[in-house]
Formats: sequence, C-alpha cells, structure tokens
Amino acid sequence: MHNNSISVAEPNLYSQRTQPRAIRMGVIGVGNMGQHHARLLSSMKDVELVGVSDINVERGIETASRYKVRFFEEYCDLLPHVDAVCIVVPTRLHYAVGINCLLAGIHVLIENPLPRAFPKQSL
Repeated sequence: MHNNSISVAEPNLYSQRTQPRAIRMGVIGVGNMGQHHARLLSSMKDVELVGVSDINVERGIETASRYKVRFFEEYCDLLPHVDAVCIVVPTRLHYAVGINCLLAGIHVLIENPLPRAFPKQSL
C-alpha cells in the first residue's frame, strides 16, 4: 500500500513557495486626495510606494519626504519605476495622463467613473 501523506521530516512544499514582490506604485497629483492615496499606499503590506509627482514642486517634495520616496516633477519620469499609478489630478487632465500611462504599459487607478474621465469616443 502506498502512503501519499507528507511526513514531518519532509519539507512542506507549499511553505517553500516564494512570495510575489510588492506592487511598485506611484501617485500622480498629491493635492488633497493625492495625499490620502500616498498615505494609504505607504501603509499597505504588498505595495511599495516608489514615488510621487505633482506640478507643485514644494508640495511634491514635502510629500515625498514624508513617505521617504522619490519626487518626480514630470510624471512621465516616474513611469519607468512603477507597475501602477494612482492618477489624482484635476478631472480635466485624467484622460491625457491616463492614456500616457496606459501607453507606457502602466496600470492605472482613476477615481472618477470612466464616462467622466474619458471622452465617449475613446471607450
């Protein structure tokens, strides 16, 4: 008779699996709502907040310093360093910033519903 159970001396194959790496995230726009995104991302277990970007350099540097991440004055410079971004810019800029990120192969989170963020002809 063949015993298929794992003995105590044998290593547990399931415990040997490696954990996936943290998702590298960035925040584009660190105004009021962007501050919340940065705070929450910095505290998440499987997320590495890599950097923030904002047209307000002073606010961007302050936020980057608070979370000990890099500041990018140009959001496009952040993209090579991340897997995904939260886009927290004024609604009128969601489409342009979102499309640029998607074309760069970056996953995006945009709070507004898509019909408000993207023109109908692009859906």
